[in-house]
Parts: sequence; structure tokens; C-alpha cells
Amino acid sequence: MTAGAHESLDLDAEVAAVAAEIGALTAGTADRAALEARVARLCDAVLARPPAEAKALLPVLQDLIQRLDAAAAALKAAEPGGDSPAPSRPARAAAAAYGAGQTRRRRGF
Repeated sequence: MTAGAHESLDLDAEVAAVAAEIGALTAGTADRAALEARVARLCDAVLARPPAEAKALLPVLQDLIQRLDAAAAALKAAEPGGDSPAPSRPARAAAAAYGAGQTRRRRGF
């Protein structure tokens, strides 16, 4: 994007769209990559503004950051334990199934 493209971006509409996508992210219906691209576009547009105008947008940006933090916390809380599913059996049972105890005896442990 060129500087002219940044200036033509309607910041109010873009902030509202980002806020809506954050809400959709919390509900699990937003595309994270699209949200990331939209946030990057918004940040670039703010940085292209004159310093006084960009500084005036600070409260709006802080609100978006708080919303993103809350959405991240909600997503983490909804996950059972990361990307991997919780083990169905204890680790000791799995090790016994694969003969880990026998391997140790053969190696001299």
C-alpha cells in the first residue's frame, strides 16, 4: 500500500470493522489471518498520519488492544490444553503399552 492508500482508508470504519471481527473471533467465527491483516492495515494507516492526529487515536487503539487481549484470554480458556488433545490414559500406561520398561532393562538402566 502506498501512503495515498493509507490516507484514503476511513479510520472510523476500519476501527469498527476490527472491533466487529474481534467479537467474531471470541465467538469462534472469525478468520484469524484476516483479522491480523486488517489490524496490520489499520496500524499502517495510523502510522501514516501526522503525529498529532495519530496520538489522538491512542484511546481508540488502546480499546482495541484490550478487546484483543480479552479475546485471546477467552480463546485460551476455551482450549482444553493447547493444540494437543488431553491424554486418555496416564503416561505410565502408555509407556507400558510400548514396552518402555523392557527397553530400559535391555539398556542397563
